[in-house]
Amino acid sequence: MLLKFTEPDMLNTVLIDVPSGRPKYTILSRASYIQSKDKVIIDVASRTTAILNARGRTIATIEWTGREKRSGGLVRIMDDEPVEFPELFDGCDSVKTAPDHLVIPSRLGFVWVATRSSLIVCHPETREAVGRFHERCVQLRNGVTNSPIPRVGNSYLEFTSLPEEVLAELLVDYIFMNIMRRTRFDLPRYQFPLVDECEEGKQSIADVLGHMKESFSRRTANLRRNMQ
Repeated sequence: MLLKFTEPDMLNTVLIDVPSGRPKYTILSRASYIQSKDKVIIDVASRTTAILNARGRTIATIEWTGREKRSGGLVRIMDDEPVEFPELFDGCDSVKTAPDHLVIPSRLGFVWVATRSSLIVCHPETREAVGRFHERCVQLRNGVTNSPIPRVGNSYLEFTSLPEEVLAELLVDYIFMNIMRRTRFDLPRYQFPLVDECEEGKQSIADVLGHMKESFSRRTANLRRNMQ
């Protein structure tokens, strides 16, 4: 499976199935600020990311925490109970670092390997890749190759055939791994998107997901019109 990002922002993008040209997954994020009486923003109240499948079903959510809500918090995969994000990586107890690579096992039994120029997830015994992130690439038939022009090209995620619940978790893993990779190798940090509306307090998850599904419907409708 080869998925193409429609936007450079990995937390607000549609993932297009390259062979069919149809939307496969949508990643949407929503945040709200706490503002003072004179409308000055004083804090980030909440930040949530959701991953929806082609049918509009939410298959994963991330509730961001910490200062300005930029750190991983509770994660829900499909209908499972929420877990803290380190649990996706076996509590981060087996992280291996070296000057040129970062190795983090996942609770799915796979291993993520990040370098300054690559990010893959592989089987721990065979070392065969089950997923790979392609950055600044151009499409070649149903595959991709590095762009010959610096800073030009699209991003892609490539996976072997896997159940949707596994893909849902790998997509969440990818988000965290890409953020950690950028930090570890001193690459440009991910810039969390600006809030899309101001609130007096934190929004409920139900309200957030409702707004996200409305955004999902608008985005997919626009994509279908563009494909016609």
